[in-house]
Amino acid sequence: MKVLAYSENNKFVRDVESILKQSHDLQWKVTIDYRACVFELGNMCKDDIFIIDCCPENFRDLGELKALFTTVKHNAGILPVIPEIESPELYAVLPYELLFYIPRNNLINGLLPAIIFASSCHLFRFPQVDRYQYDEKVIWKAIERHGGASQLSKRHKEIIASVVEGMSNEEIGDKLCIAVGTVKWYLTKIYKALNITNRSQIGHALMTS
Repeated sequence: MKVLAYSENNKFVRDVESILKQSHDLQWKVTIDYRACVFELGNMCKDDIFIIDCCPENFRDLGELKALFTTVKHNAGILPVIPEIESPELYAVLPYELLFYIPRNNLINGLLPAIIFASSCHLFRFPQVDRYQYDEKVIWKAIERHGGASQLSKRHKEIIASVVEGMSNEEIGDKLCIAVGTVKWYLTKIYKALNITNRSQIGHALMTS
């Protein structure tokens, strides 16, 4: 598995390099060169990981960030690092299918666990690609490990696993033979139990449990 990290922020680059040096199992490269990044992306495969610093101030134009996501074209898993302060402009650029991310303020302690956890259950996969190629046992263990799991029924956990798999509410309803409204009702309780506000945060909640 190869790891490519890109940022135009020198501190971010130094931090990521120091973290990745701790692992002897990864082939990795960190770059601040946009063209070099685009070239490397063309050589990546679906088992590789692209770490991208999504802080808007690091891009002259958010169109460049969007172009990088387009360049990936599902070739690699995407692990975005997002700023602590929410940016509506940034979320308008991020692919809506992404189910996993890491906050910038948790980079030092969270990056290697995020790589290991996300790669094991494909949390950063786009759902229409390799949808069923994830380790269900890993996801269920993460659900059970989360402190809020004690409040959840087996059906709640089935819905969490389906969300991580990338299913829409309609697909979850078809799979479990329940109405879409019922799926939404279950999700409301799941968000409360995991202390989150939307489905895009489920992967991160499980990883940090």
